[in-house]
Amino acid sequence: MSERMDRESMELVKHPGKWAYAALWGGLWAPLTVLGITLFDWYRTRQLESLRHIALTLIIFVTLGILYGLGLHRYHESRVAKNPTRARQVTQIVLFVVLMMGLIYVLWVMASAR
Repeated sequence: MSERMDRESMELVKHPGKWAYAALWGGLWAPLTVLGITLFDWYRTRQLESLRHIALTLIIFVTLGILYGLGLHRYHESRVAKNPTRARQVTQIVLFVVLMMGLIYVLWVMASAR
C-alpha cells in the first residue's frame, strides 16, 4: 500500500506559479538568447554591436519572454483535466533540448558554409 502511494505521489507534478513561468522565460531565456545572438553576430562579422543596441535587444527579449511565460501559464491552467507525469515532463524537456541542439548545428553549418 505504501509503495503504491509513493509511486502515485511521485508521478504527479505540480505546475509552478504564474511568476515562476514569467521569471523563467523573461529572466533566464531572454538573456541567454540575447547572448547567443550577440556572440553569433560577433562571430559572423567580427564586430560587436553598440551597447545601446544590445541593451535594447535585451529589454525587448525580456519583455516578450515575460509575456510568453504568462501566456504559457494561462495555457497550462486551462488544461487542468490532465495531470502530467514525471516521465512526460522529462520527455518534453529531452525533446526540446534535442531540437535546439539540432537547430544550433544547422545554424553553425550554414554560418561556416559562407
